[in-house]
Amino acid sequence: METEPDLSAVSSFMGVLDDDAGDRTNGALPLSSAPPPVREPAPRLWTVLLSVPLVFAAVGIVNLILIGVAVVATGEKPDMTTIQASVERALTPPIVILSYALTSLTMLIFSVAAAALSQAGLPARLRLRAAGIPASALALFIVGFVALSGSSGALFSLLGVSDQGSLGQLQRILANASPAMLAVSTLVIGLGAGLAEELYFRGYLQTRLSKRWGRWPAILLTAVLFALIHFDRLQSPFAFVAGLAFGWMTERTGSLRPAIAAHVTNNAVSVLATGLLPSFPARSVQAALLGLCLTTAAVCYAALRRRLPPDHDSGVKNKGG
Repeated sequence: METEPDLSAVSSFMGVLDDDAGDRTNGALPLSSAPPPVREPAPRLWTVLLSVPLVFAAVGIVNLILIGVAVVATGEKPDMTTIQASVERALTPPIVILSYALTSLTMLIFSVAAAALSQAGLPARLRLRAAGIPASALALFIVGFVALSGSSGALFSLLGVSDQGSLGQLQRILANASPAMLAVSTLVIGLGAGLAEELYFRGYLQTRLSKRWGRWPAILLTAVLFALIHFDRLQSPFAFVAGLAFGWMTERTGSLRPAIAAHVTNNAVSVLATGLLPSFPARSVQAALLGLCLTTAAVCYAALRRRLPPDHDSGVKNKGG
């Protein structure tokens, strides 16, 4: 007569295994019941690096074509010795503002087109979600950056170079601008340039670089490229500093919105101040303005650090703080 096998030994052995598993997990569920978190694959870097020369080349070509058309429209036939003077005469206020507009449009197209190809969606790809910071923190960042920008203008005046380069050219255009031209300039340079530059540099470039290389390498490289595209010996150094500020705030909050708000506000204030406010050539006034702006920027930064929530984990490598 056959008897059923005794399974008590097997049951006891399985119970021991269960007890061991419970000990290893401190009473939690066995490790096999909780699937490991899925890591987002590192983004392809070649697409980002390829976009940089493409954007720079596109911006250069668009502006060369615009300048060429403007020179031809003057009816002049310059040679190699007179080409610079002809170009300066051709750069009328409408042509300069159109150049800003076309440059911004080029970067905007690249940013949106590249982000649209991502499966994450355009808002997530460009970090356009809400920053989740108090309104006071956003105000401090904007005021502090505008003050920092004002300090650069005061420094250029003290050094006697404020009338040189692209900034000097813009000052000459806005000095006698009509209300309509001033309004268009504020819209194009303030909203257009501020939005487009942030979408491409901090939204597209820095987001992918930070996921691959970490926070500070991405911020630094993006700031360098941001300075280079301005291609001006006066404006480029400040653009680098601005890139550091915008990049830090973007990584700190995980959102591009604060950088856009500060960039647009600063550009608009700069245009309106250049067009509406009188100049103060006295060195004592410029020195006082420099000190006031630097102090304001430092106070705003210190207060901002206290009002920001704990460091945001935006899913990127956080190398270097």
